[in-house]
Parts: sequence; structure tokens; C-alpha cells
Amino acid sequence: PGVQLREAVGPALYGVLAAPLELAAESGELVSLESHDTSADRWLAVRANPALEGVALHVHDVSAQRRAEAALRAGEERMVQGQKM
Repeated sequence: PGVQLREAVGPALYGVLAAPLELAAESGELVSLESHDTSADRWLAVRANPALEGVALHVHDVSAQRRAEAALRAGEERMVQGQKM
């Protein structure tokens, strides 16, 4: 017997993962999304893919990419504001 997902990842992260898991299991289709895990202040790319014995779950921390994109947008905004002066 394996460990239940909620026990393995904790209630906060399970809250992020539960919806895509359930949707993939019910629809039989791949579910792919990014979600913010507020308990750890991180962004996760989540892919839930139906498999023969349940759902295969792939989780990747994309926080660094999100921070880099935000910094780029902030720099672009500063450049636009500087050009207006």
C-alpha cells in the first residue's frame, strides 16, 4: 500500500494539486496549468495525465522563471515611463 498524496505532500500543496488531478481523472484528458502555492510562495507548473492505474502527476517549480518574467516586465515599464518624460 502506498502513501496517500495528501499525506505525502501536505495539505497546502495538496490543495494546489487536487483540482487538476480530479479533472484529469474525470475527463480522461491531459490537464496542464500553472498555480501559485501560497504556503511556500512558489509557482508550480502542473501536468496531470491519465494513466492505466490512475493519474500521472508532473510538478515543476517555475518560480525563478516567473520572477524573471516579472523583472523583465518591470524593466520594460520603466523604459516606457522614461521615454514619456
